[in-house]
Amino acid sequence: MKQNFKRLFSAVVCLAFVLTVRAGAEESCVKGDFTYRSCSGTRSWYGFHPYTGGSVITNKYKTRVMVDSAENYEVSGLLTNTSQALNSLRFSCTGQVDYAASGTGTNWGVRAVYYNGTTRYELGILTSSSNTLSTWLNSGCYAREEGTRTPQSAEGTITYTPVTPGGQTLSFNSDGSISTNTVLPWLSASALSGATGAVTVTTSNLIATAAWTPATRSYTLSDNTSRAEVELGIIDDLSGCPSGTFKRDPIAAKSVLSGATSALTNTITLTKVEYGITLPSTEASVPYLLKWNVRVYNESSEEIGSEELSRTVIGTGGQLTTNFVLFPPLGTGGHKTVDALSLEVIPLGSESGCCNLSQNSAGSGTFLLGSIDARFSLGKGLYGLGGGLLFIHQNAIEAAVATPAGLQFAGDPSHFEVLTDAAGIKQAKGMQAMAHVNVIDSSAYELGFYALADVGQKEQGYYTLAGDPFVVWTVRNPGDADGQKRLQVVETRAGQSVTNEYQFATQSKTWTLISGNGLRKEVLISDWNPVTKYLFETRQVFTGLDQLAFQEIKKYKLLSFGLALKEIRTGTPGSELTQTNTYALNDTVPQLDIMTRSDGYWETFMYDSQGRVSTKFTASATNQAPVKDM
Repeated sequence: MKQNFKRLFSAVVCLAFVLTVRAGAEESCVKGDFTYRSCSGTRSWYGFHPYTGGSVITNKYKTRVMVDSAENYEVSGLLTNTSQALNSLRFSCTGQVDYAASGTGTNWGVRAVYYNGTTRYELGILTSSSNTLSTWLNSGCYAREEGTRTPQSAEGTITYTPVTPGGQTLSFNSDGSISTNTVLPWLSASALSGATGAVTVTTSNLIATAAWTPATRSYTLSDNTSRAEVELGIIDDLSGCPSGTFKRDPIAAKSVLSGATSALTNTITLTKVEYGITLPSTEASVPYLLKWNVRVYNESSEEIGSEELSRTVIGTGGQLTTNFVLFPPLGTGGHKTVDALSLEVIPLGSESGCCNLSQNSAGSGTFLLGSIDARFSLGKGLYGLGGGLLFIHQNAIEAAVATPAGLQFAGDPSHFEVLTDAAGIKQAKGMQAMAHVNVIDSSAYELGFYALADVGQKEQGYYTLAGDPFVVWTVRNPGDADGQKRLQVVETRAGQSVTNEYQFATQSKTWTLISGNGLRKEVLISDWNPVTKYLFETRQVFTGLDQLAFQEIKKYKLLSFGLALKEIRTGTPGSELTQTNTYALNDTVPQLDIMTRSDGYWETFMYDSQGRVSTKFTASATNQAPVKDM
């Protein structure tokens, strides 16, 4: 029990140190700088637009097929005197028109007439001796039968039989030209004016209006060509770039669509960004875990999300630069920017302290809160060099988090042996211990740490094990409860179990970490205001009796270069210490200009042409105004 309390106390002290470090604008074990360069390419995007789907264009279609169809039509009526007439609808397509009449006796007559627009044409008179007449009429005409004699009446009939209408196929060629295949005749355009019918993404049906004979025109789109395909083609074009000098000015990776949203030909311009993260000084053979954010924006420049990235790098004994490539959101348009202020550099094997995780013994665990951040030390690596760990770092509690797919390795792969299977990491072996993953079910697995004396030879690609692990970490998703998504990490050592639980409240967007069987609770609340562009992050630490022991409130502002930390209030209410940050050129450049604290302490900075700090001025808590011209 005492050992468990010591481990919990050590974790609390280490986390308190991390919180204190993060509260200072320039206080961190290792700092990193970002530099950028870019190149751009353009391609044309040909095709017909979908019939539905909103204003964001993600797909076009190279082929459009139009097919016309027309139905037979018949109308009849009684003609009792010379003032009565029988009119047909307007004909939607060219066709044969048959006039017919029948009456009692022989003293009746029916005149066969048609109209072409507003002009009247007489074809003849139907009588008892000649009671039918046929002709071909074009689309847009209509037929009419008129009574010619009294007193006898007649029954008139007009029958319309359309020809089989044609259609048209339009296809885009690779050079943007259009191939046309047309079959005539078509339906009258006037018949379809204002017509409506069923519409889907790739089909549109037009139905002839009520004044015309029944007919339909259908359009079908095929041979999809997506925006993402065109963008991937541009990326292929840019495979040999960018080149040139890296600069400190941030650059956004963009995909911009030019031309009207209804145009058959649009232009896509894509900007590819290469950026470097430089650590000014590193220790040789020591692994460093880099963590930073990339912010994602839509075509309206509204932030729609962020991506948290990480990379393990190995120290060289001096300056170390690692380069990365950034592409814009593919398929939807918009841009991505690197949030330089989000960078965290975590030494995993440093001998210089800084809450060094590799100094923890193999099998120990550390839990931090920002999202899910659980770390399990592998101790030292081969030859006693460096350090390594297995970690779970996720922005959301999802099913995959409680599977080996969510477990990652950080360290020098030349000093540790990491074996995987279809599920993810299976074994990780260093100089002090070996970690072995045992899947319990679809929502839980065990991470056991074995002494090297209990590790045998390999069989079928994996090490055999004897005896029991000296510690087992059980990672499981127990399911939601009270609106909280949960992930539990349980340590079992020497017959004693200690539960640590991550919780996320989906409604309030609040993270909670309850550790040490409830002895400690940490809460992180995020509140984003899309109008003022401010983000408030409140971090609180409570005792097992739910007493507030620590509080830190960070205020971020979305500036032109990204999310910038503007204010930090540290301490319990009534005894807060406030720190305010101002950035260079009136908050337009991601370089800290002035940092002031409520106790009178301040720091100011000057930079060289490369954007590096050249001079730093400080003052003790004397309330003297910040100066630079000393």
